[in-house]
Amino acid sequence: MKTASLVGLMLVGMPLWAAEKEGALEAQPRVHRLTSAKRAPFDAFVYANRIPESPGPSESSTDFAGRIFGRLANQEGRVLLKLPPGMDGQAYFGFKKFLGSEGDRQTGNCVTCHTPAEFADGKRHVVTKGGPAVATASLRNLKARKVDVEKVVKAKLAASRLKKSGQAEEIDDAYGRINLSEADIPDLVGFMNSLEDVADAEFRNLILDARVFDASTDGATHSGIAGVVRYEGPDPIRNPLPMTPESAGLYETVPFDERLLVGNNGGLANAFVYVRRGVEKKEYPVPAEPALLDQDRSIFRPRIQGVRVGQEFLTQNSDPFIHNVRSLSLKNRAFNVAQPPKTPNRSRVFTRAEGPIRLGCDFHPWMKAFVFVMDHPFFAVTDVNGRFQFEGLPPGDYTLAAWHEEFGEQWVQIKVGDGEPAESDFVFKPK
Repeated sequence: MKTASLVGLMLVGMPLWAAEKEGALEAQPRVHRLTSAKRAPFDAFVYANRIPESPGPSESSTDFAGRIFGRLANQEGRVLLKLPPGMDGQAYFGFKKFLGSEGDRQTGNCVTCHTPAEFADGKRHVVTKGGPAVATASLRNLKARKVDVEKVVKAKLAASRLKKSGQAEEIDDAYGRINLSEADIPDLVGFMNSLEDVADAEFRNLILDARVFDASTDGATHSGIAGVVRYEGPDPIRNPLPMTPESAGLYETVPFDERLLVGNNGGLANAFVYVRRGVEKKEYPVPAEPALLDQDRSIFRPRIQGVRVGQEFLTQNSDPFIHNVRSLSLKNRAFNVAQPPKTPNRSRVFTRAEGPIRLGCDFHPWMKAFVFVMDHPFFAVTDVNGRFQFEGLPPGDYTLAAWHEEFGEQWVQIKVGDGEPAESDFVFKPK
């Protein structure tokens, strides 16, 4: 497959790793047709689909977005759209939302200021109420710069709401033309994560490994599942964690046990909700971004998470003393990894679906976390108020499961159609 793809690339005009002469443009980024030296999955997507890289000399951002939409429509209509590893369907639809509303010149969304290929316009804008004009920061490599991508998106939406409400006239007018909602955040975060650079050798493989993506069936019109997991019972008793003096010294007051966290209206946090049966057996894109388990002030963060089969799983020690991570897995090879302070993150990859896998620290026995290894992307962890949602499910009948470390697991049957997300709630009670 890679050989055939490489031949296709060579037919475009010249070999992938060759340049006609010393100093030629292609010799600098070493990829034909790409003027940018950036090497993110998004740039591989641009190459594979011949998407315009940047506006022309006198082209407005809205005209540029329209030109991209035209190219995407052409590729989608002929089912020739290709997505490289690191840019899945969610990231693709996030890119379209980033551009604006197709056919509506009044909606500019993010591309107005964060214009490819640098994803910055080189100008200064007021972006906060009462704030000064600041230079537009590039959206590339936010993760590498330790920027919270979701926080960035939420801040932009908040600024847009202020601008539209008339409460902050000083905020740049571009924010008044944004047409996005909270429901768009996961897609936008997925797209912005595709702007993380990779090594040159890996970038070439991203191009060669790009796979055809049918935008009409893989998330464009599909719905999902949303709901709330609730707790019904007496107020839970939370005891202080039995920490050692060195761990307790990291806090002003010793934290409490987090096995049972109940929020507003009885919402139960840290429940893992997933589709147990009914998901089509096929290969789903694996996130390029690693999953992370942090050992932070002698507590595992997050306590509950889902990772994908084949996704890199990193463990990190943020504390000034040693920890270890021991897995009690059955289908995947168990591991026990020591992590002294200031040592590099440890990397593991799970090869089989399994869960929950309990993780612990032998040095600090109160530390506990659980990981579900999934062979599909249809899962979520409930938030502080017990809410969950995931998208992209084709219409059909499914078995939905909710698991909690104190209460075990419940199943329900649910039917998903096109349109609004199907809704399903769970209620857990003390045994």
